[in-house]
Amino acid sequence: MAQEFTALDNYVPTPAEEKILATLLNPANLGKSVAAKCRVAGVSRQTYYVAMRKQEFVQHLNNCALAMLNDKVGDVLNATYTYALGEKGHQDRKLLLELIGLYTPAAKMEVAGANGGPVQVQALTKMDKAEKEKLIQNVAKRLQAED
Repeated sequence: MAQEFTALDNYVPTPAEEKILATLLNPANLGKSVAAKCRVAGVSRQTYYVAMRKQEFVQHLNNCALAMLNDKVGDVLNATYTYALGEKGHQDRKLLLELIGLYTPAAKMEVAGANGGPVQVQALTKMDKAEKEKLIQNVAKRLQAED
């Protein structure tokens, strides 16, 4: 499985590292302990830790993981579209989109009134007819100015 990603960089993993890559990139192994992952990969813990101390191996692992995520972006977008209308809690898809740079969380802005004081808001229900008409005219002028 990991061999198809070796074109991402010049690092060529050893056969043991290939087994570690395949194990770490398999979502079925997510959350398992290092010992359990080593059993699945068929390598010793020492081999695992030696590989994880190699900067080139870790970079290769990261490149493989990002390539796998990029390959799934279409599926993520389709799932988001399918579930966005009725279901909540698709933070997993949001996280994936953030990781590959297709989603940026909204920024919060604070607005202050004159001299940094509070913003004065007048409820429409408390306005008389003349004030409402003036407000509507001002909004219409601003919209025309934007066109």
